[in-house]
Amino acid sequence: MIRVGNLEAQRDFLDVRDVARAYVDAALGAGEWRPGLVFNLSSGTPRSIGSLLDALIAASGRSIAVEQDPDRMRPNDLPIAVGANDAAGVHLNWRPEIDFATTLADVLGDWKMRVAQVSPA
Repeated sequence: MIRVGNLEAQRDFLDVRDVARAYVDAALGAGEWRPGLVFNLSSGTPRSIGSLLDALIAASGRSIAVEQDPDRMRPNDLPIAVGANDAAGVHLNWRPEIDFATTLADVLGDWKMRVAQVSPA
């Protein structure tokens, strides 16, 4: 059983490896930009928290019950938060490269490895 908050909220998720690549590119002078420009590193795609949870549960191969917990609900939760990465594309020639399904699979794989390391055999 997993207790959750608002599964309908939509957020813009981006693989940290894409973020790190943007930082390195900027530090090494990629693209044409000047100090003071602000870049929004984002996927530009809103995804519901519920869809992420469903995908992770399906990929886990486990039967996991999900229950909404009123104590985990945020009264001021934004229904949708998504970024625009146009400036990063124009000035840094940057775009996200890692497919979101790959990100989820890698996150799940990492957590499976972590749990296996601390679980008794």
